[in-house]
Amino acid sequence: MTENRTTGVRVAGIGMHVPQIIATNDDFAKIVETSDEWITQRTGIKERHITNGEPTYYLGAKAAQKALDDAGIKAEDVGLIIATTVTADYYTPSLACLIQREIGAIGSMAIDINCACAGFVYGFDMAKRYLQTDHSLKYVLLVAAEELSKFVDYTDRTTCVLFGDGDVLLQFPRRRRKRRTVPRSKRLEVRECFPYQRGRV
Repeated sequence: MTENRTTGVRVAGIGMHVPQIIATNDDFAKIVETSDEWITQRTGIKERHITNGEPTYYLGAKAAQKALDDAGIKAEDVGLIIATTVTADYYTPSLACLIQREIGAIGSMAIDINCACAGFVYGFDMAKRYLQTDHSLKYVLLVAAEELSKFVDYTDRTTCVLFGDGDVLLQFPRRRRKRRTVPRSKRLEVRECFPYQRGRV
């Protein structure tokens, strides 16, 4: 039996930042025809955070710094920042570039992806693939940041109660691990385990 070195990833640090303003269901009942009971029964939501003008990159930078502190990592050691958002502050520079500037991750790559609700999942997969294939990278920051209050129609009770603002970030380092493999001479043929006959599944 032989051993091969493979590259895995793990979550080394977590950061989160939300605005201080909290909008409750009762607050929404003052501006649209709704109630706490109506919202809670249909969504389970009781309150959400709303920005007071803070830009999206500000929330992202705050969460990034918390994740770096949680992981005990310096910003200059970050090789890639992946930001997922549909509410970036500008067309360019990207959200990731602005977060890079704010935290001092000089020299890191910076990429934005726009995948709405699935953005964090895509970003997670991208971070793993970069770490597994680019051995110059030590750490990747993945930040999911949204300020949906910028675009919410507060006269539409069916949607305005659903969205808030906030930020979450994960810090990924590369991890080396051993994988045990079985020599080809000792492997069982698939057909020996599962005999196949035409017309049968």
